[in-house]
Amino acid sequence: MSGAGFGASWAGDPIPLPFPFKYFLESAAAFSIDSNGYIYICGGGGGGYIAQIPGTPGAAATVAPWWDDLSYMAPTARASRLVTGPAGNQQLIVQW
Repeated sequence: MSGAGFGASWAGDPIPLPFPFKYFLESAAAFSIDSNGYIYICGGGGGGYIAQIPGTPGAAATVAPWWDDLSYMAPTARASRLVTGPAGNQQLIVQW
């Protein structure tokens, strides 16, 4: 898995999706991983804590499996991503 370590709240640069993906009927070409347990679809978001969905700006295109102010204190703490599977049946795995 490739990943990034975080100190404070952080949202990574958009990462291109290697396969077609629709999110609420919209084609998504990229995503970003946030240190607070979110995935921003199409690279939206800003690396801060989302207080309310969908009321917070940028929150509408957010998947929030951990929705918490996560702490990355250990030197090896990171969020990672992996694309697995054959073409036409790929999966994106994000791990905090």
